[in-house]
Amino acid sequence: MRLSIYLTLACSVFAFSQTPEPTLRELADANGVALGAAVWTNHLDISEHRQTLAQEFNMLTPEHEAKMCMVQKQRGVFDFRATDELVAFAEANQMTVRGHTLVWHACTPDWIESGNFSRDELIAIMRDHIYTVVGRYKGRIPVWDVVNEAI
Repeated sequence: MRLSIYLTLACSVFAFSQTPEPTLRELADANGVALGAAVWTNHLDISEHRQTLAQEFNMLTPEHEAKMCMVQKQRGVFDFRATDELVAFAEANQMTVRGHTLVWHACTPDWIESGNFSRDELIAIMRDHIYTVVGRYKGRIPVWDVVNEAI
């Protein structure tokens, strides 16, 4: 009987060693887990990085590309090129995008910092920014960090 158990175990180990290890993404998908990485667009310029992102992760988060200081460097002028590039990469690789972040004290555009806005004007500026960015990616980015480190 011990011989039988040993042979079964030996065959199982041998068969397992011949099977490629699952990727992190496969394990995450099988368990309903979102597994992501923070990504800069310049990461996509490196083929090994692109391959690793697509193979190992099912979610990505823009590192700074969706933040106000990058998207709206001038009042009312929105530049979505970098965010669009990340979203396109994610969509091409069946990845979810977590939007990060719409308002963050450490990435406020200079025009706001140097402006002399009233409370109501700042609320209107933030509202317009949030609605514009989220509206652009409606149906494509399901989750947003709206305000990061508010206090």
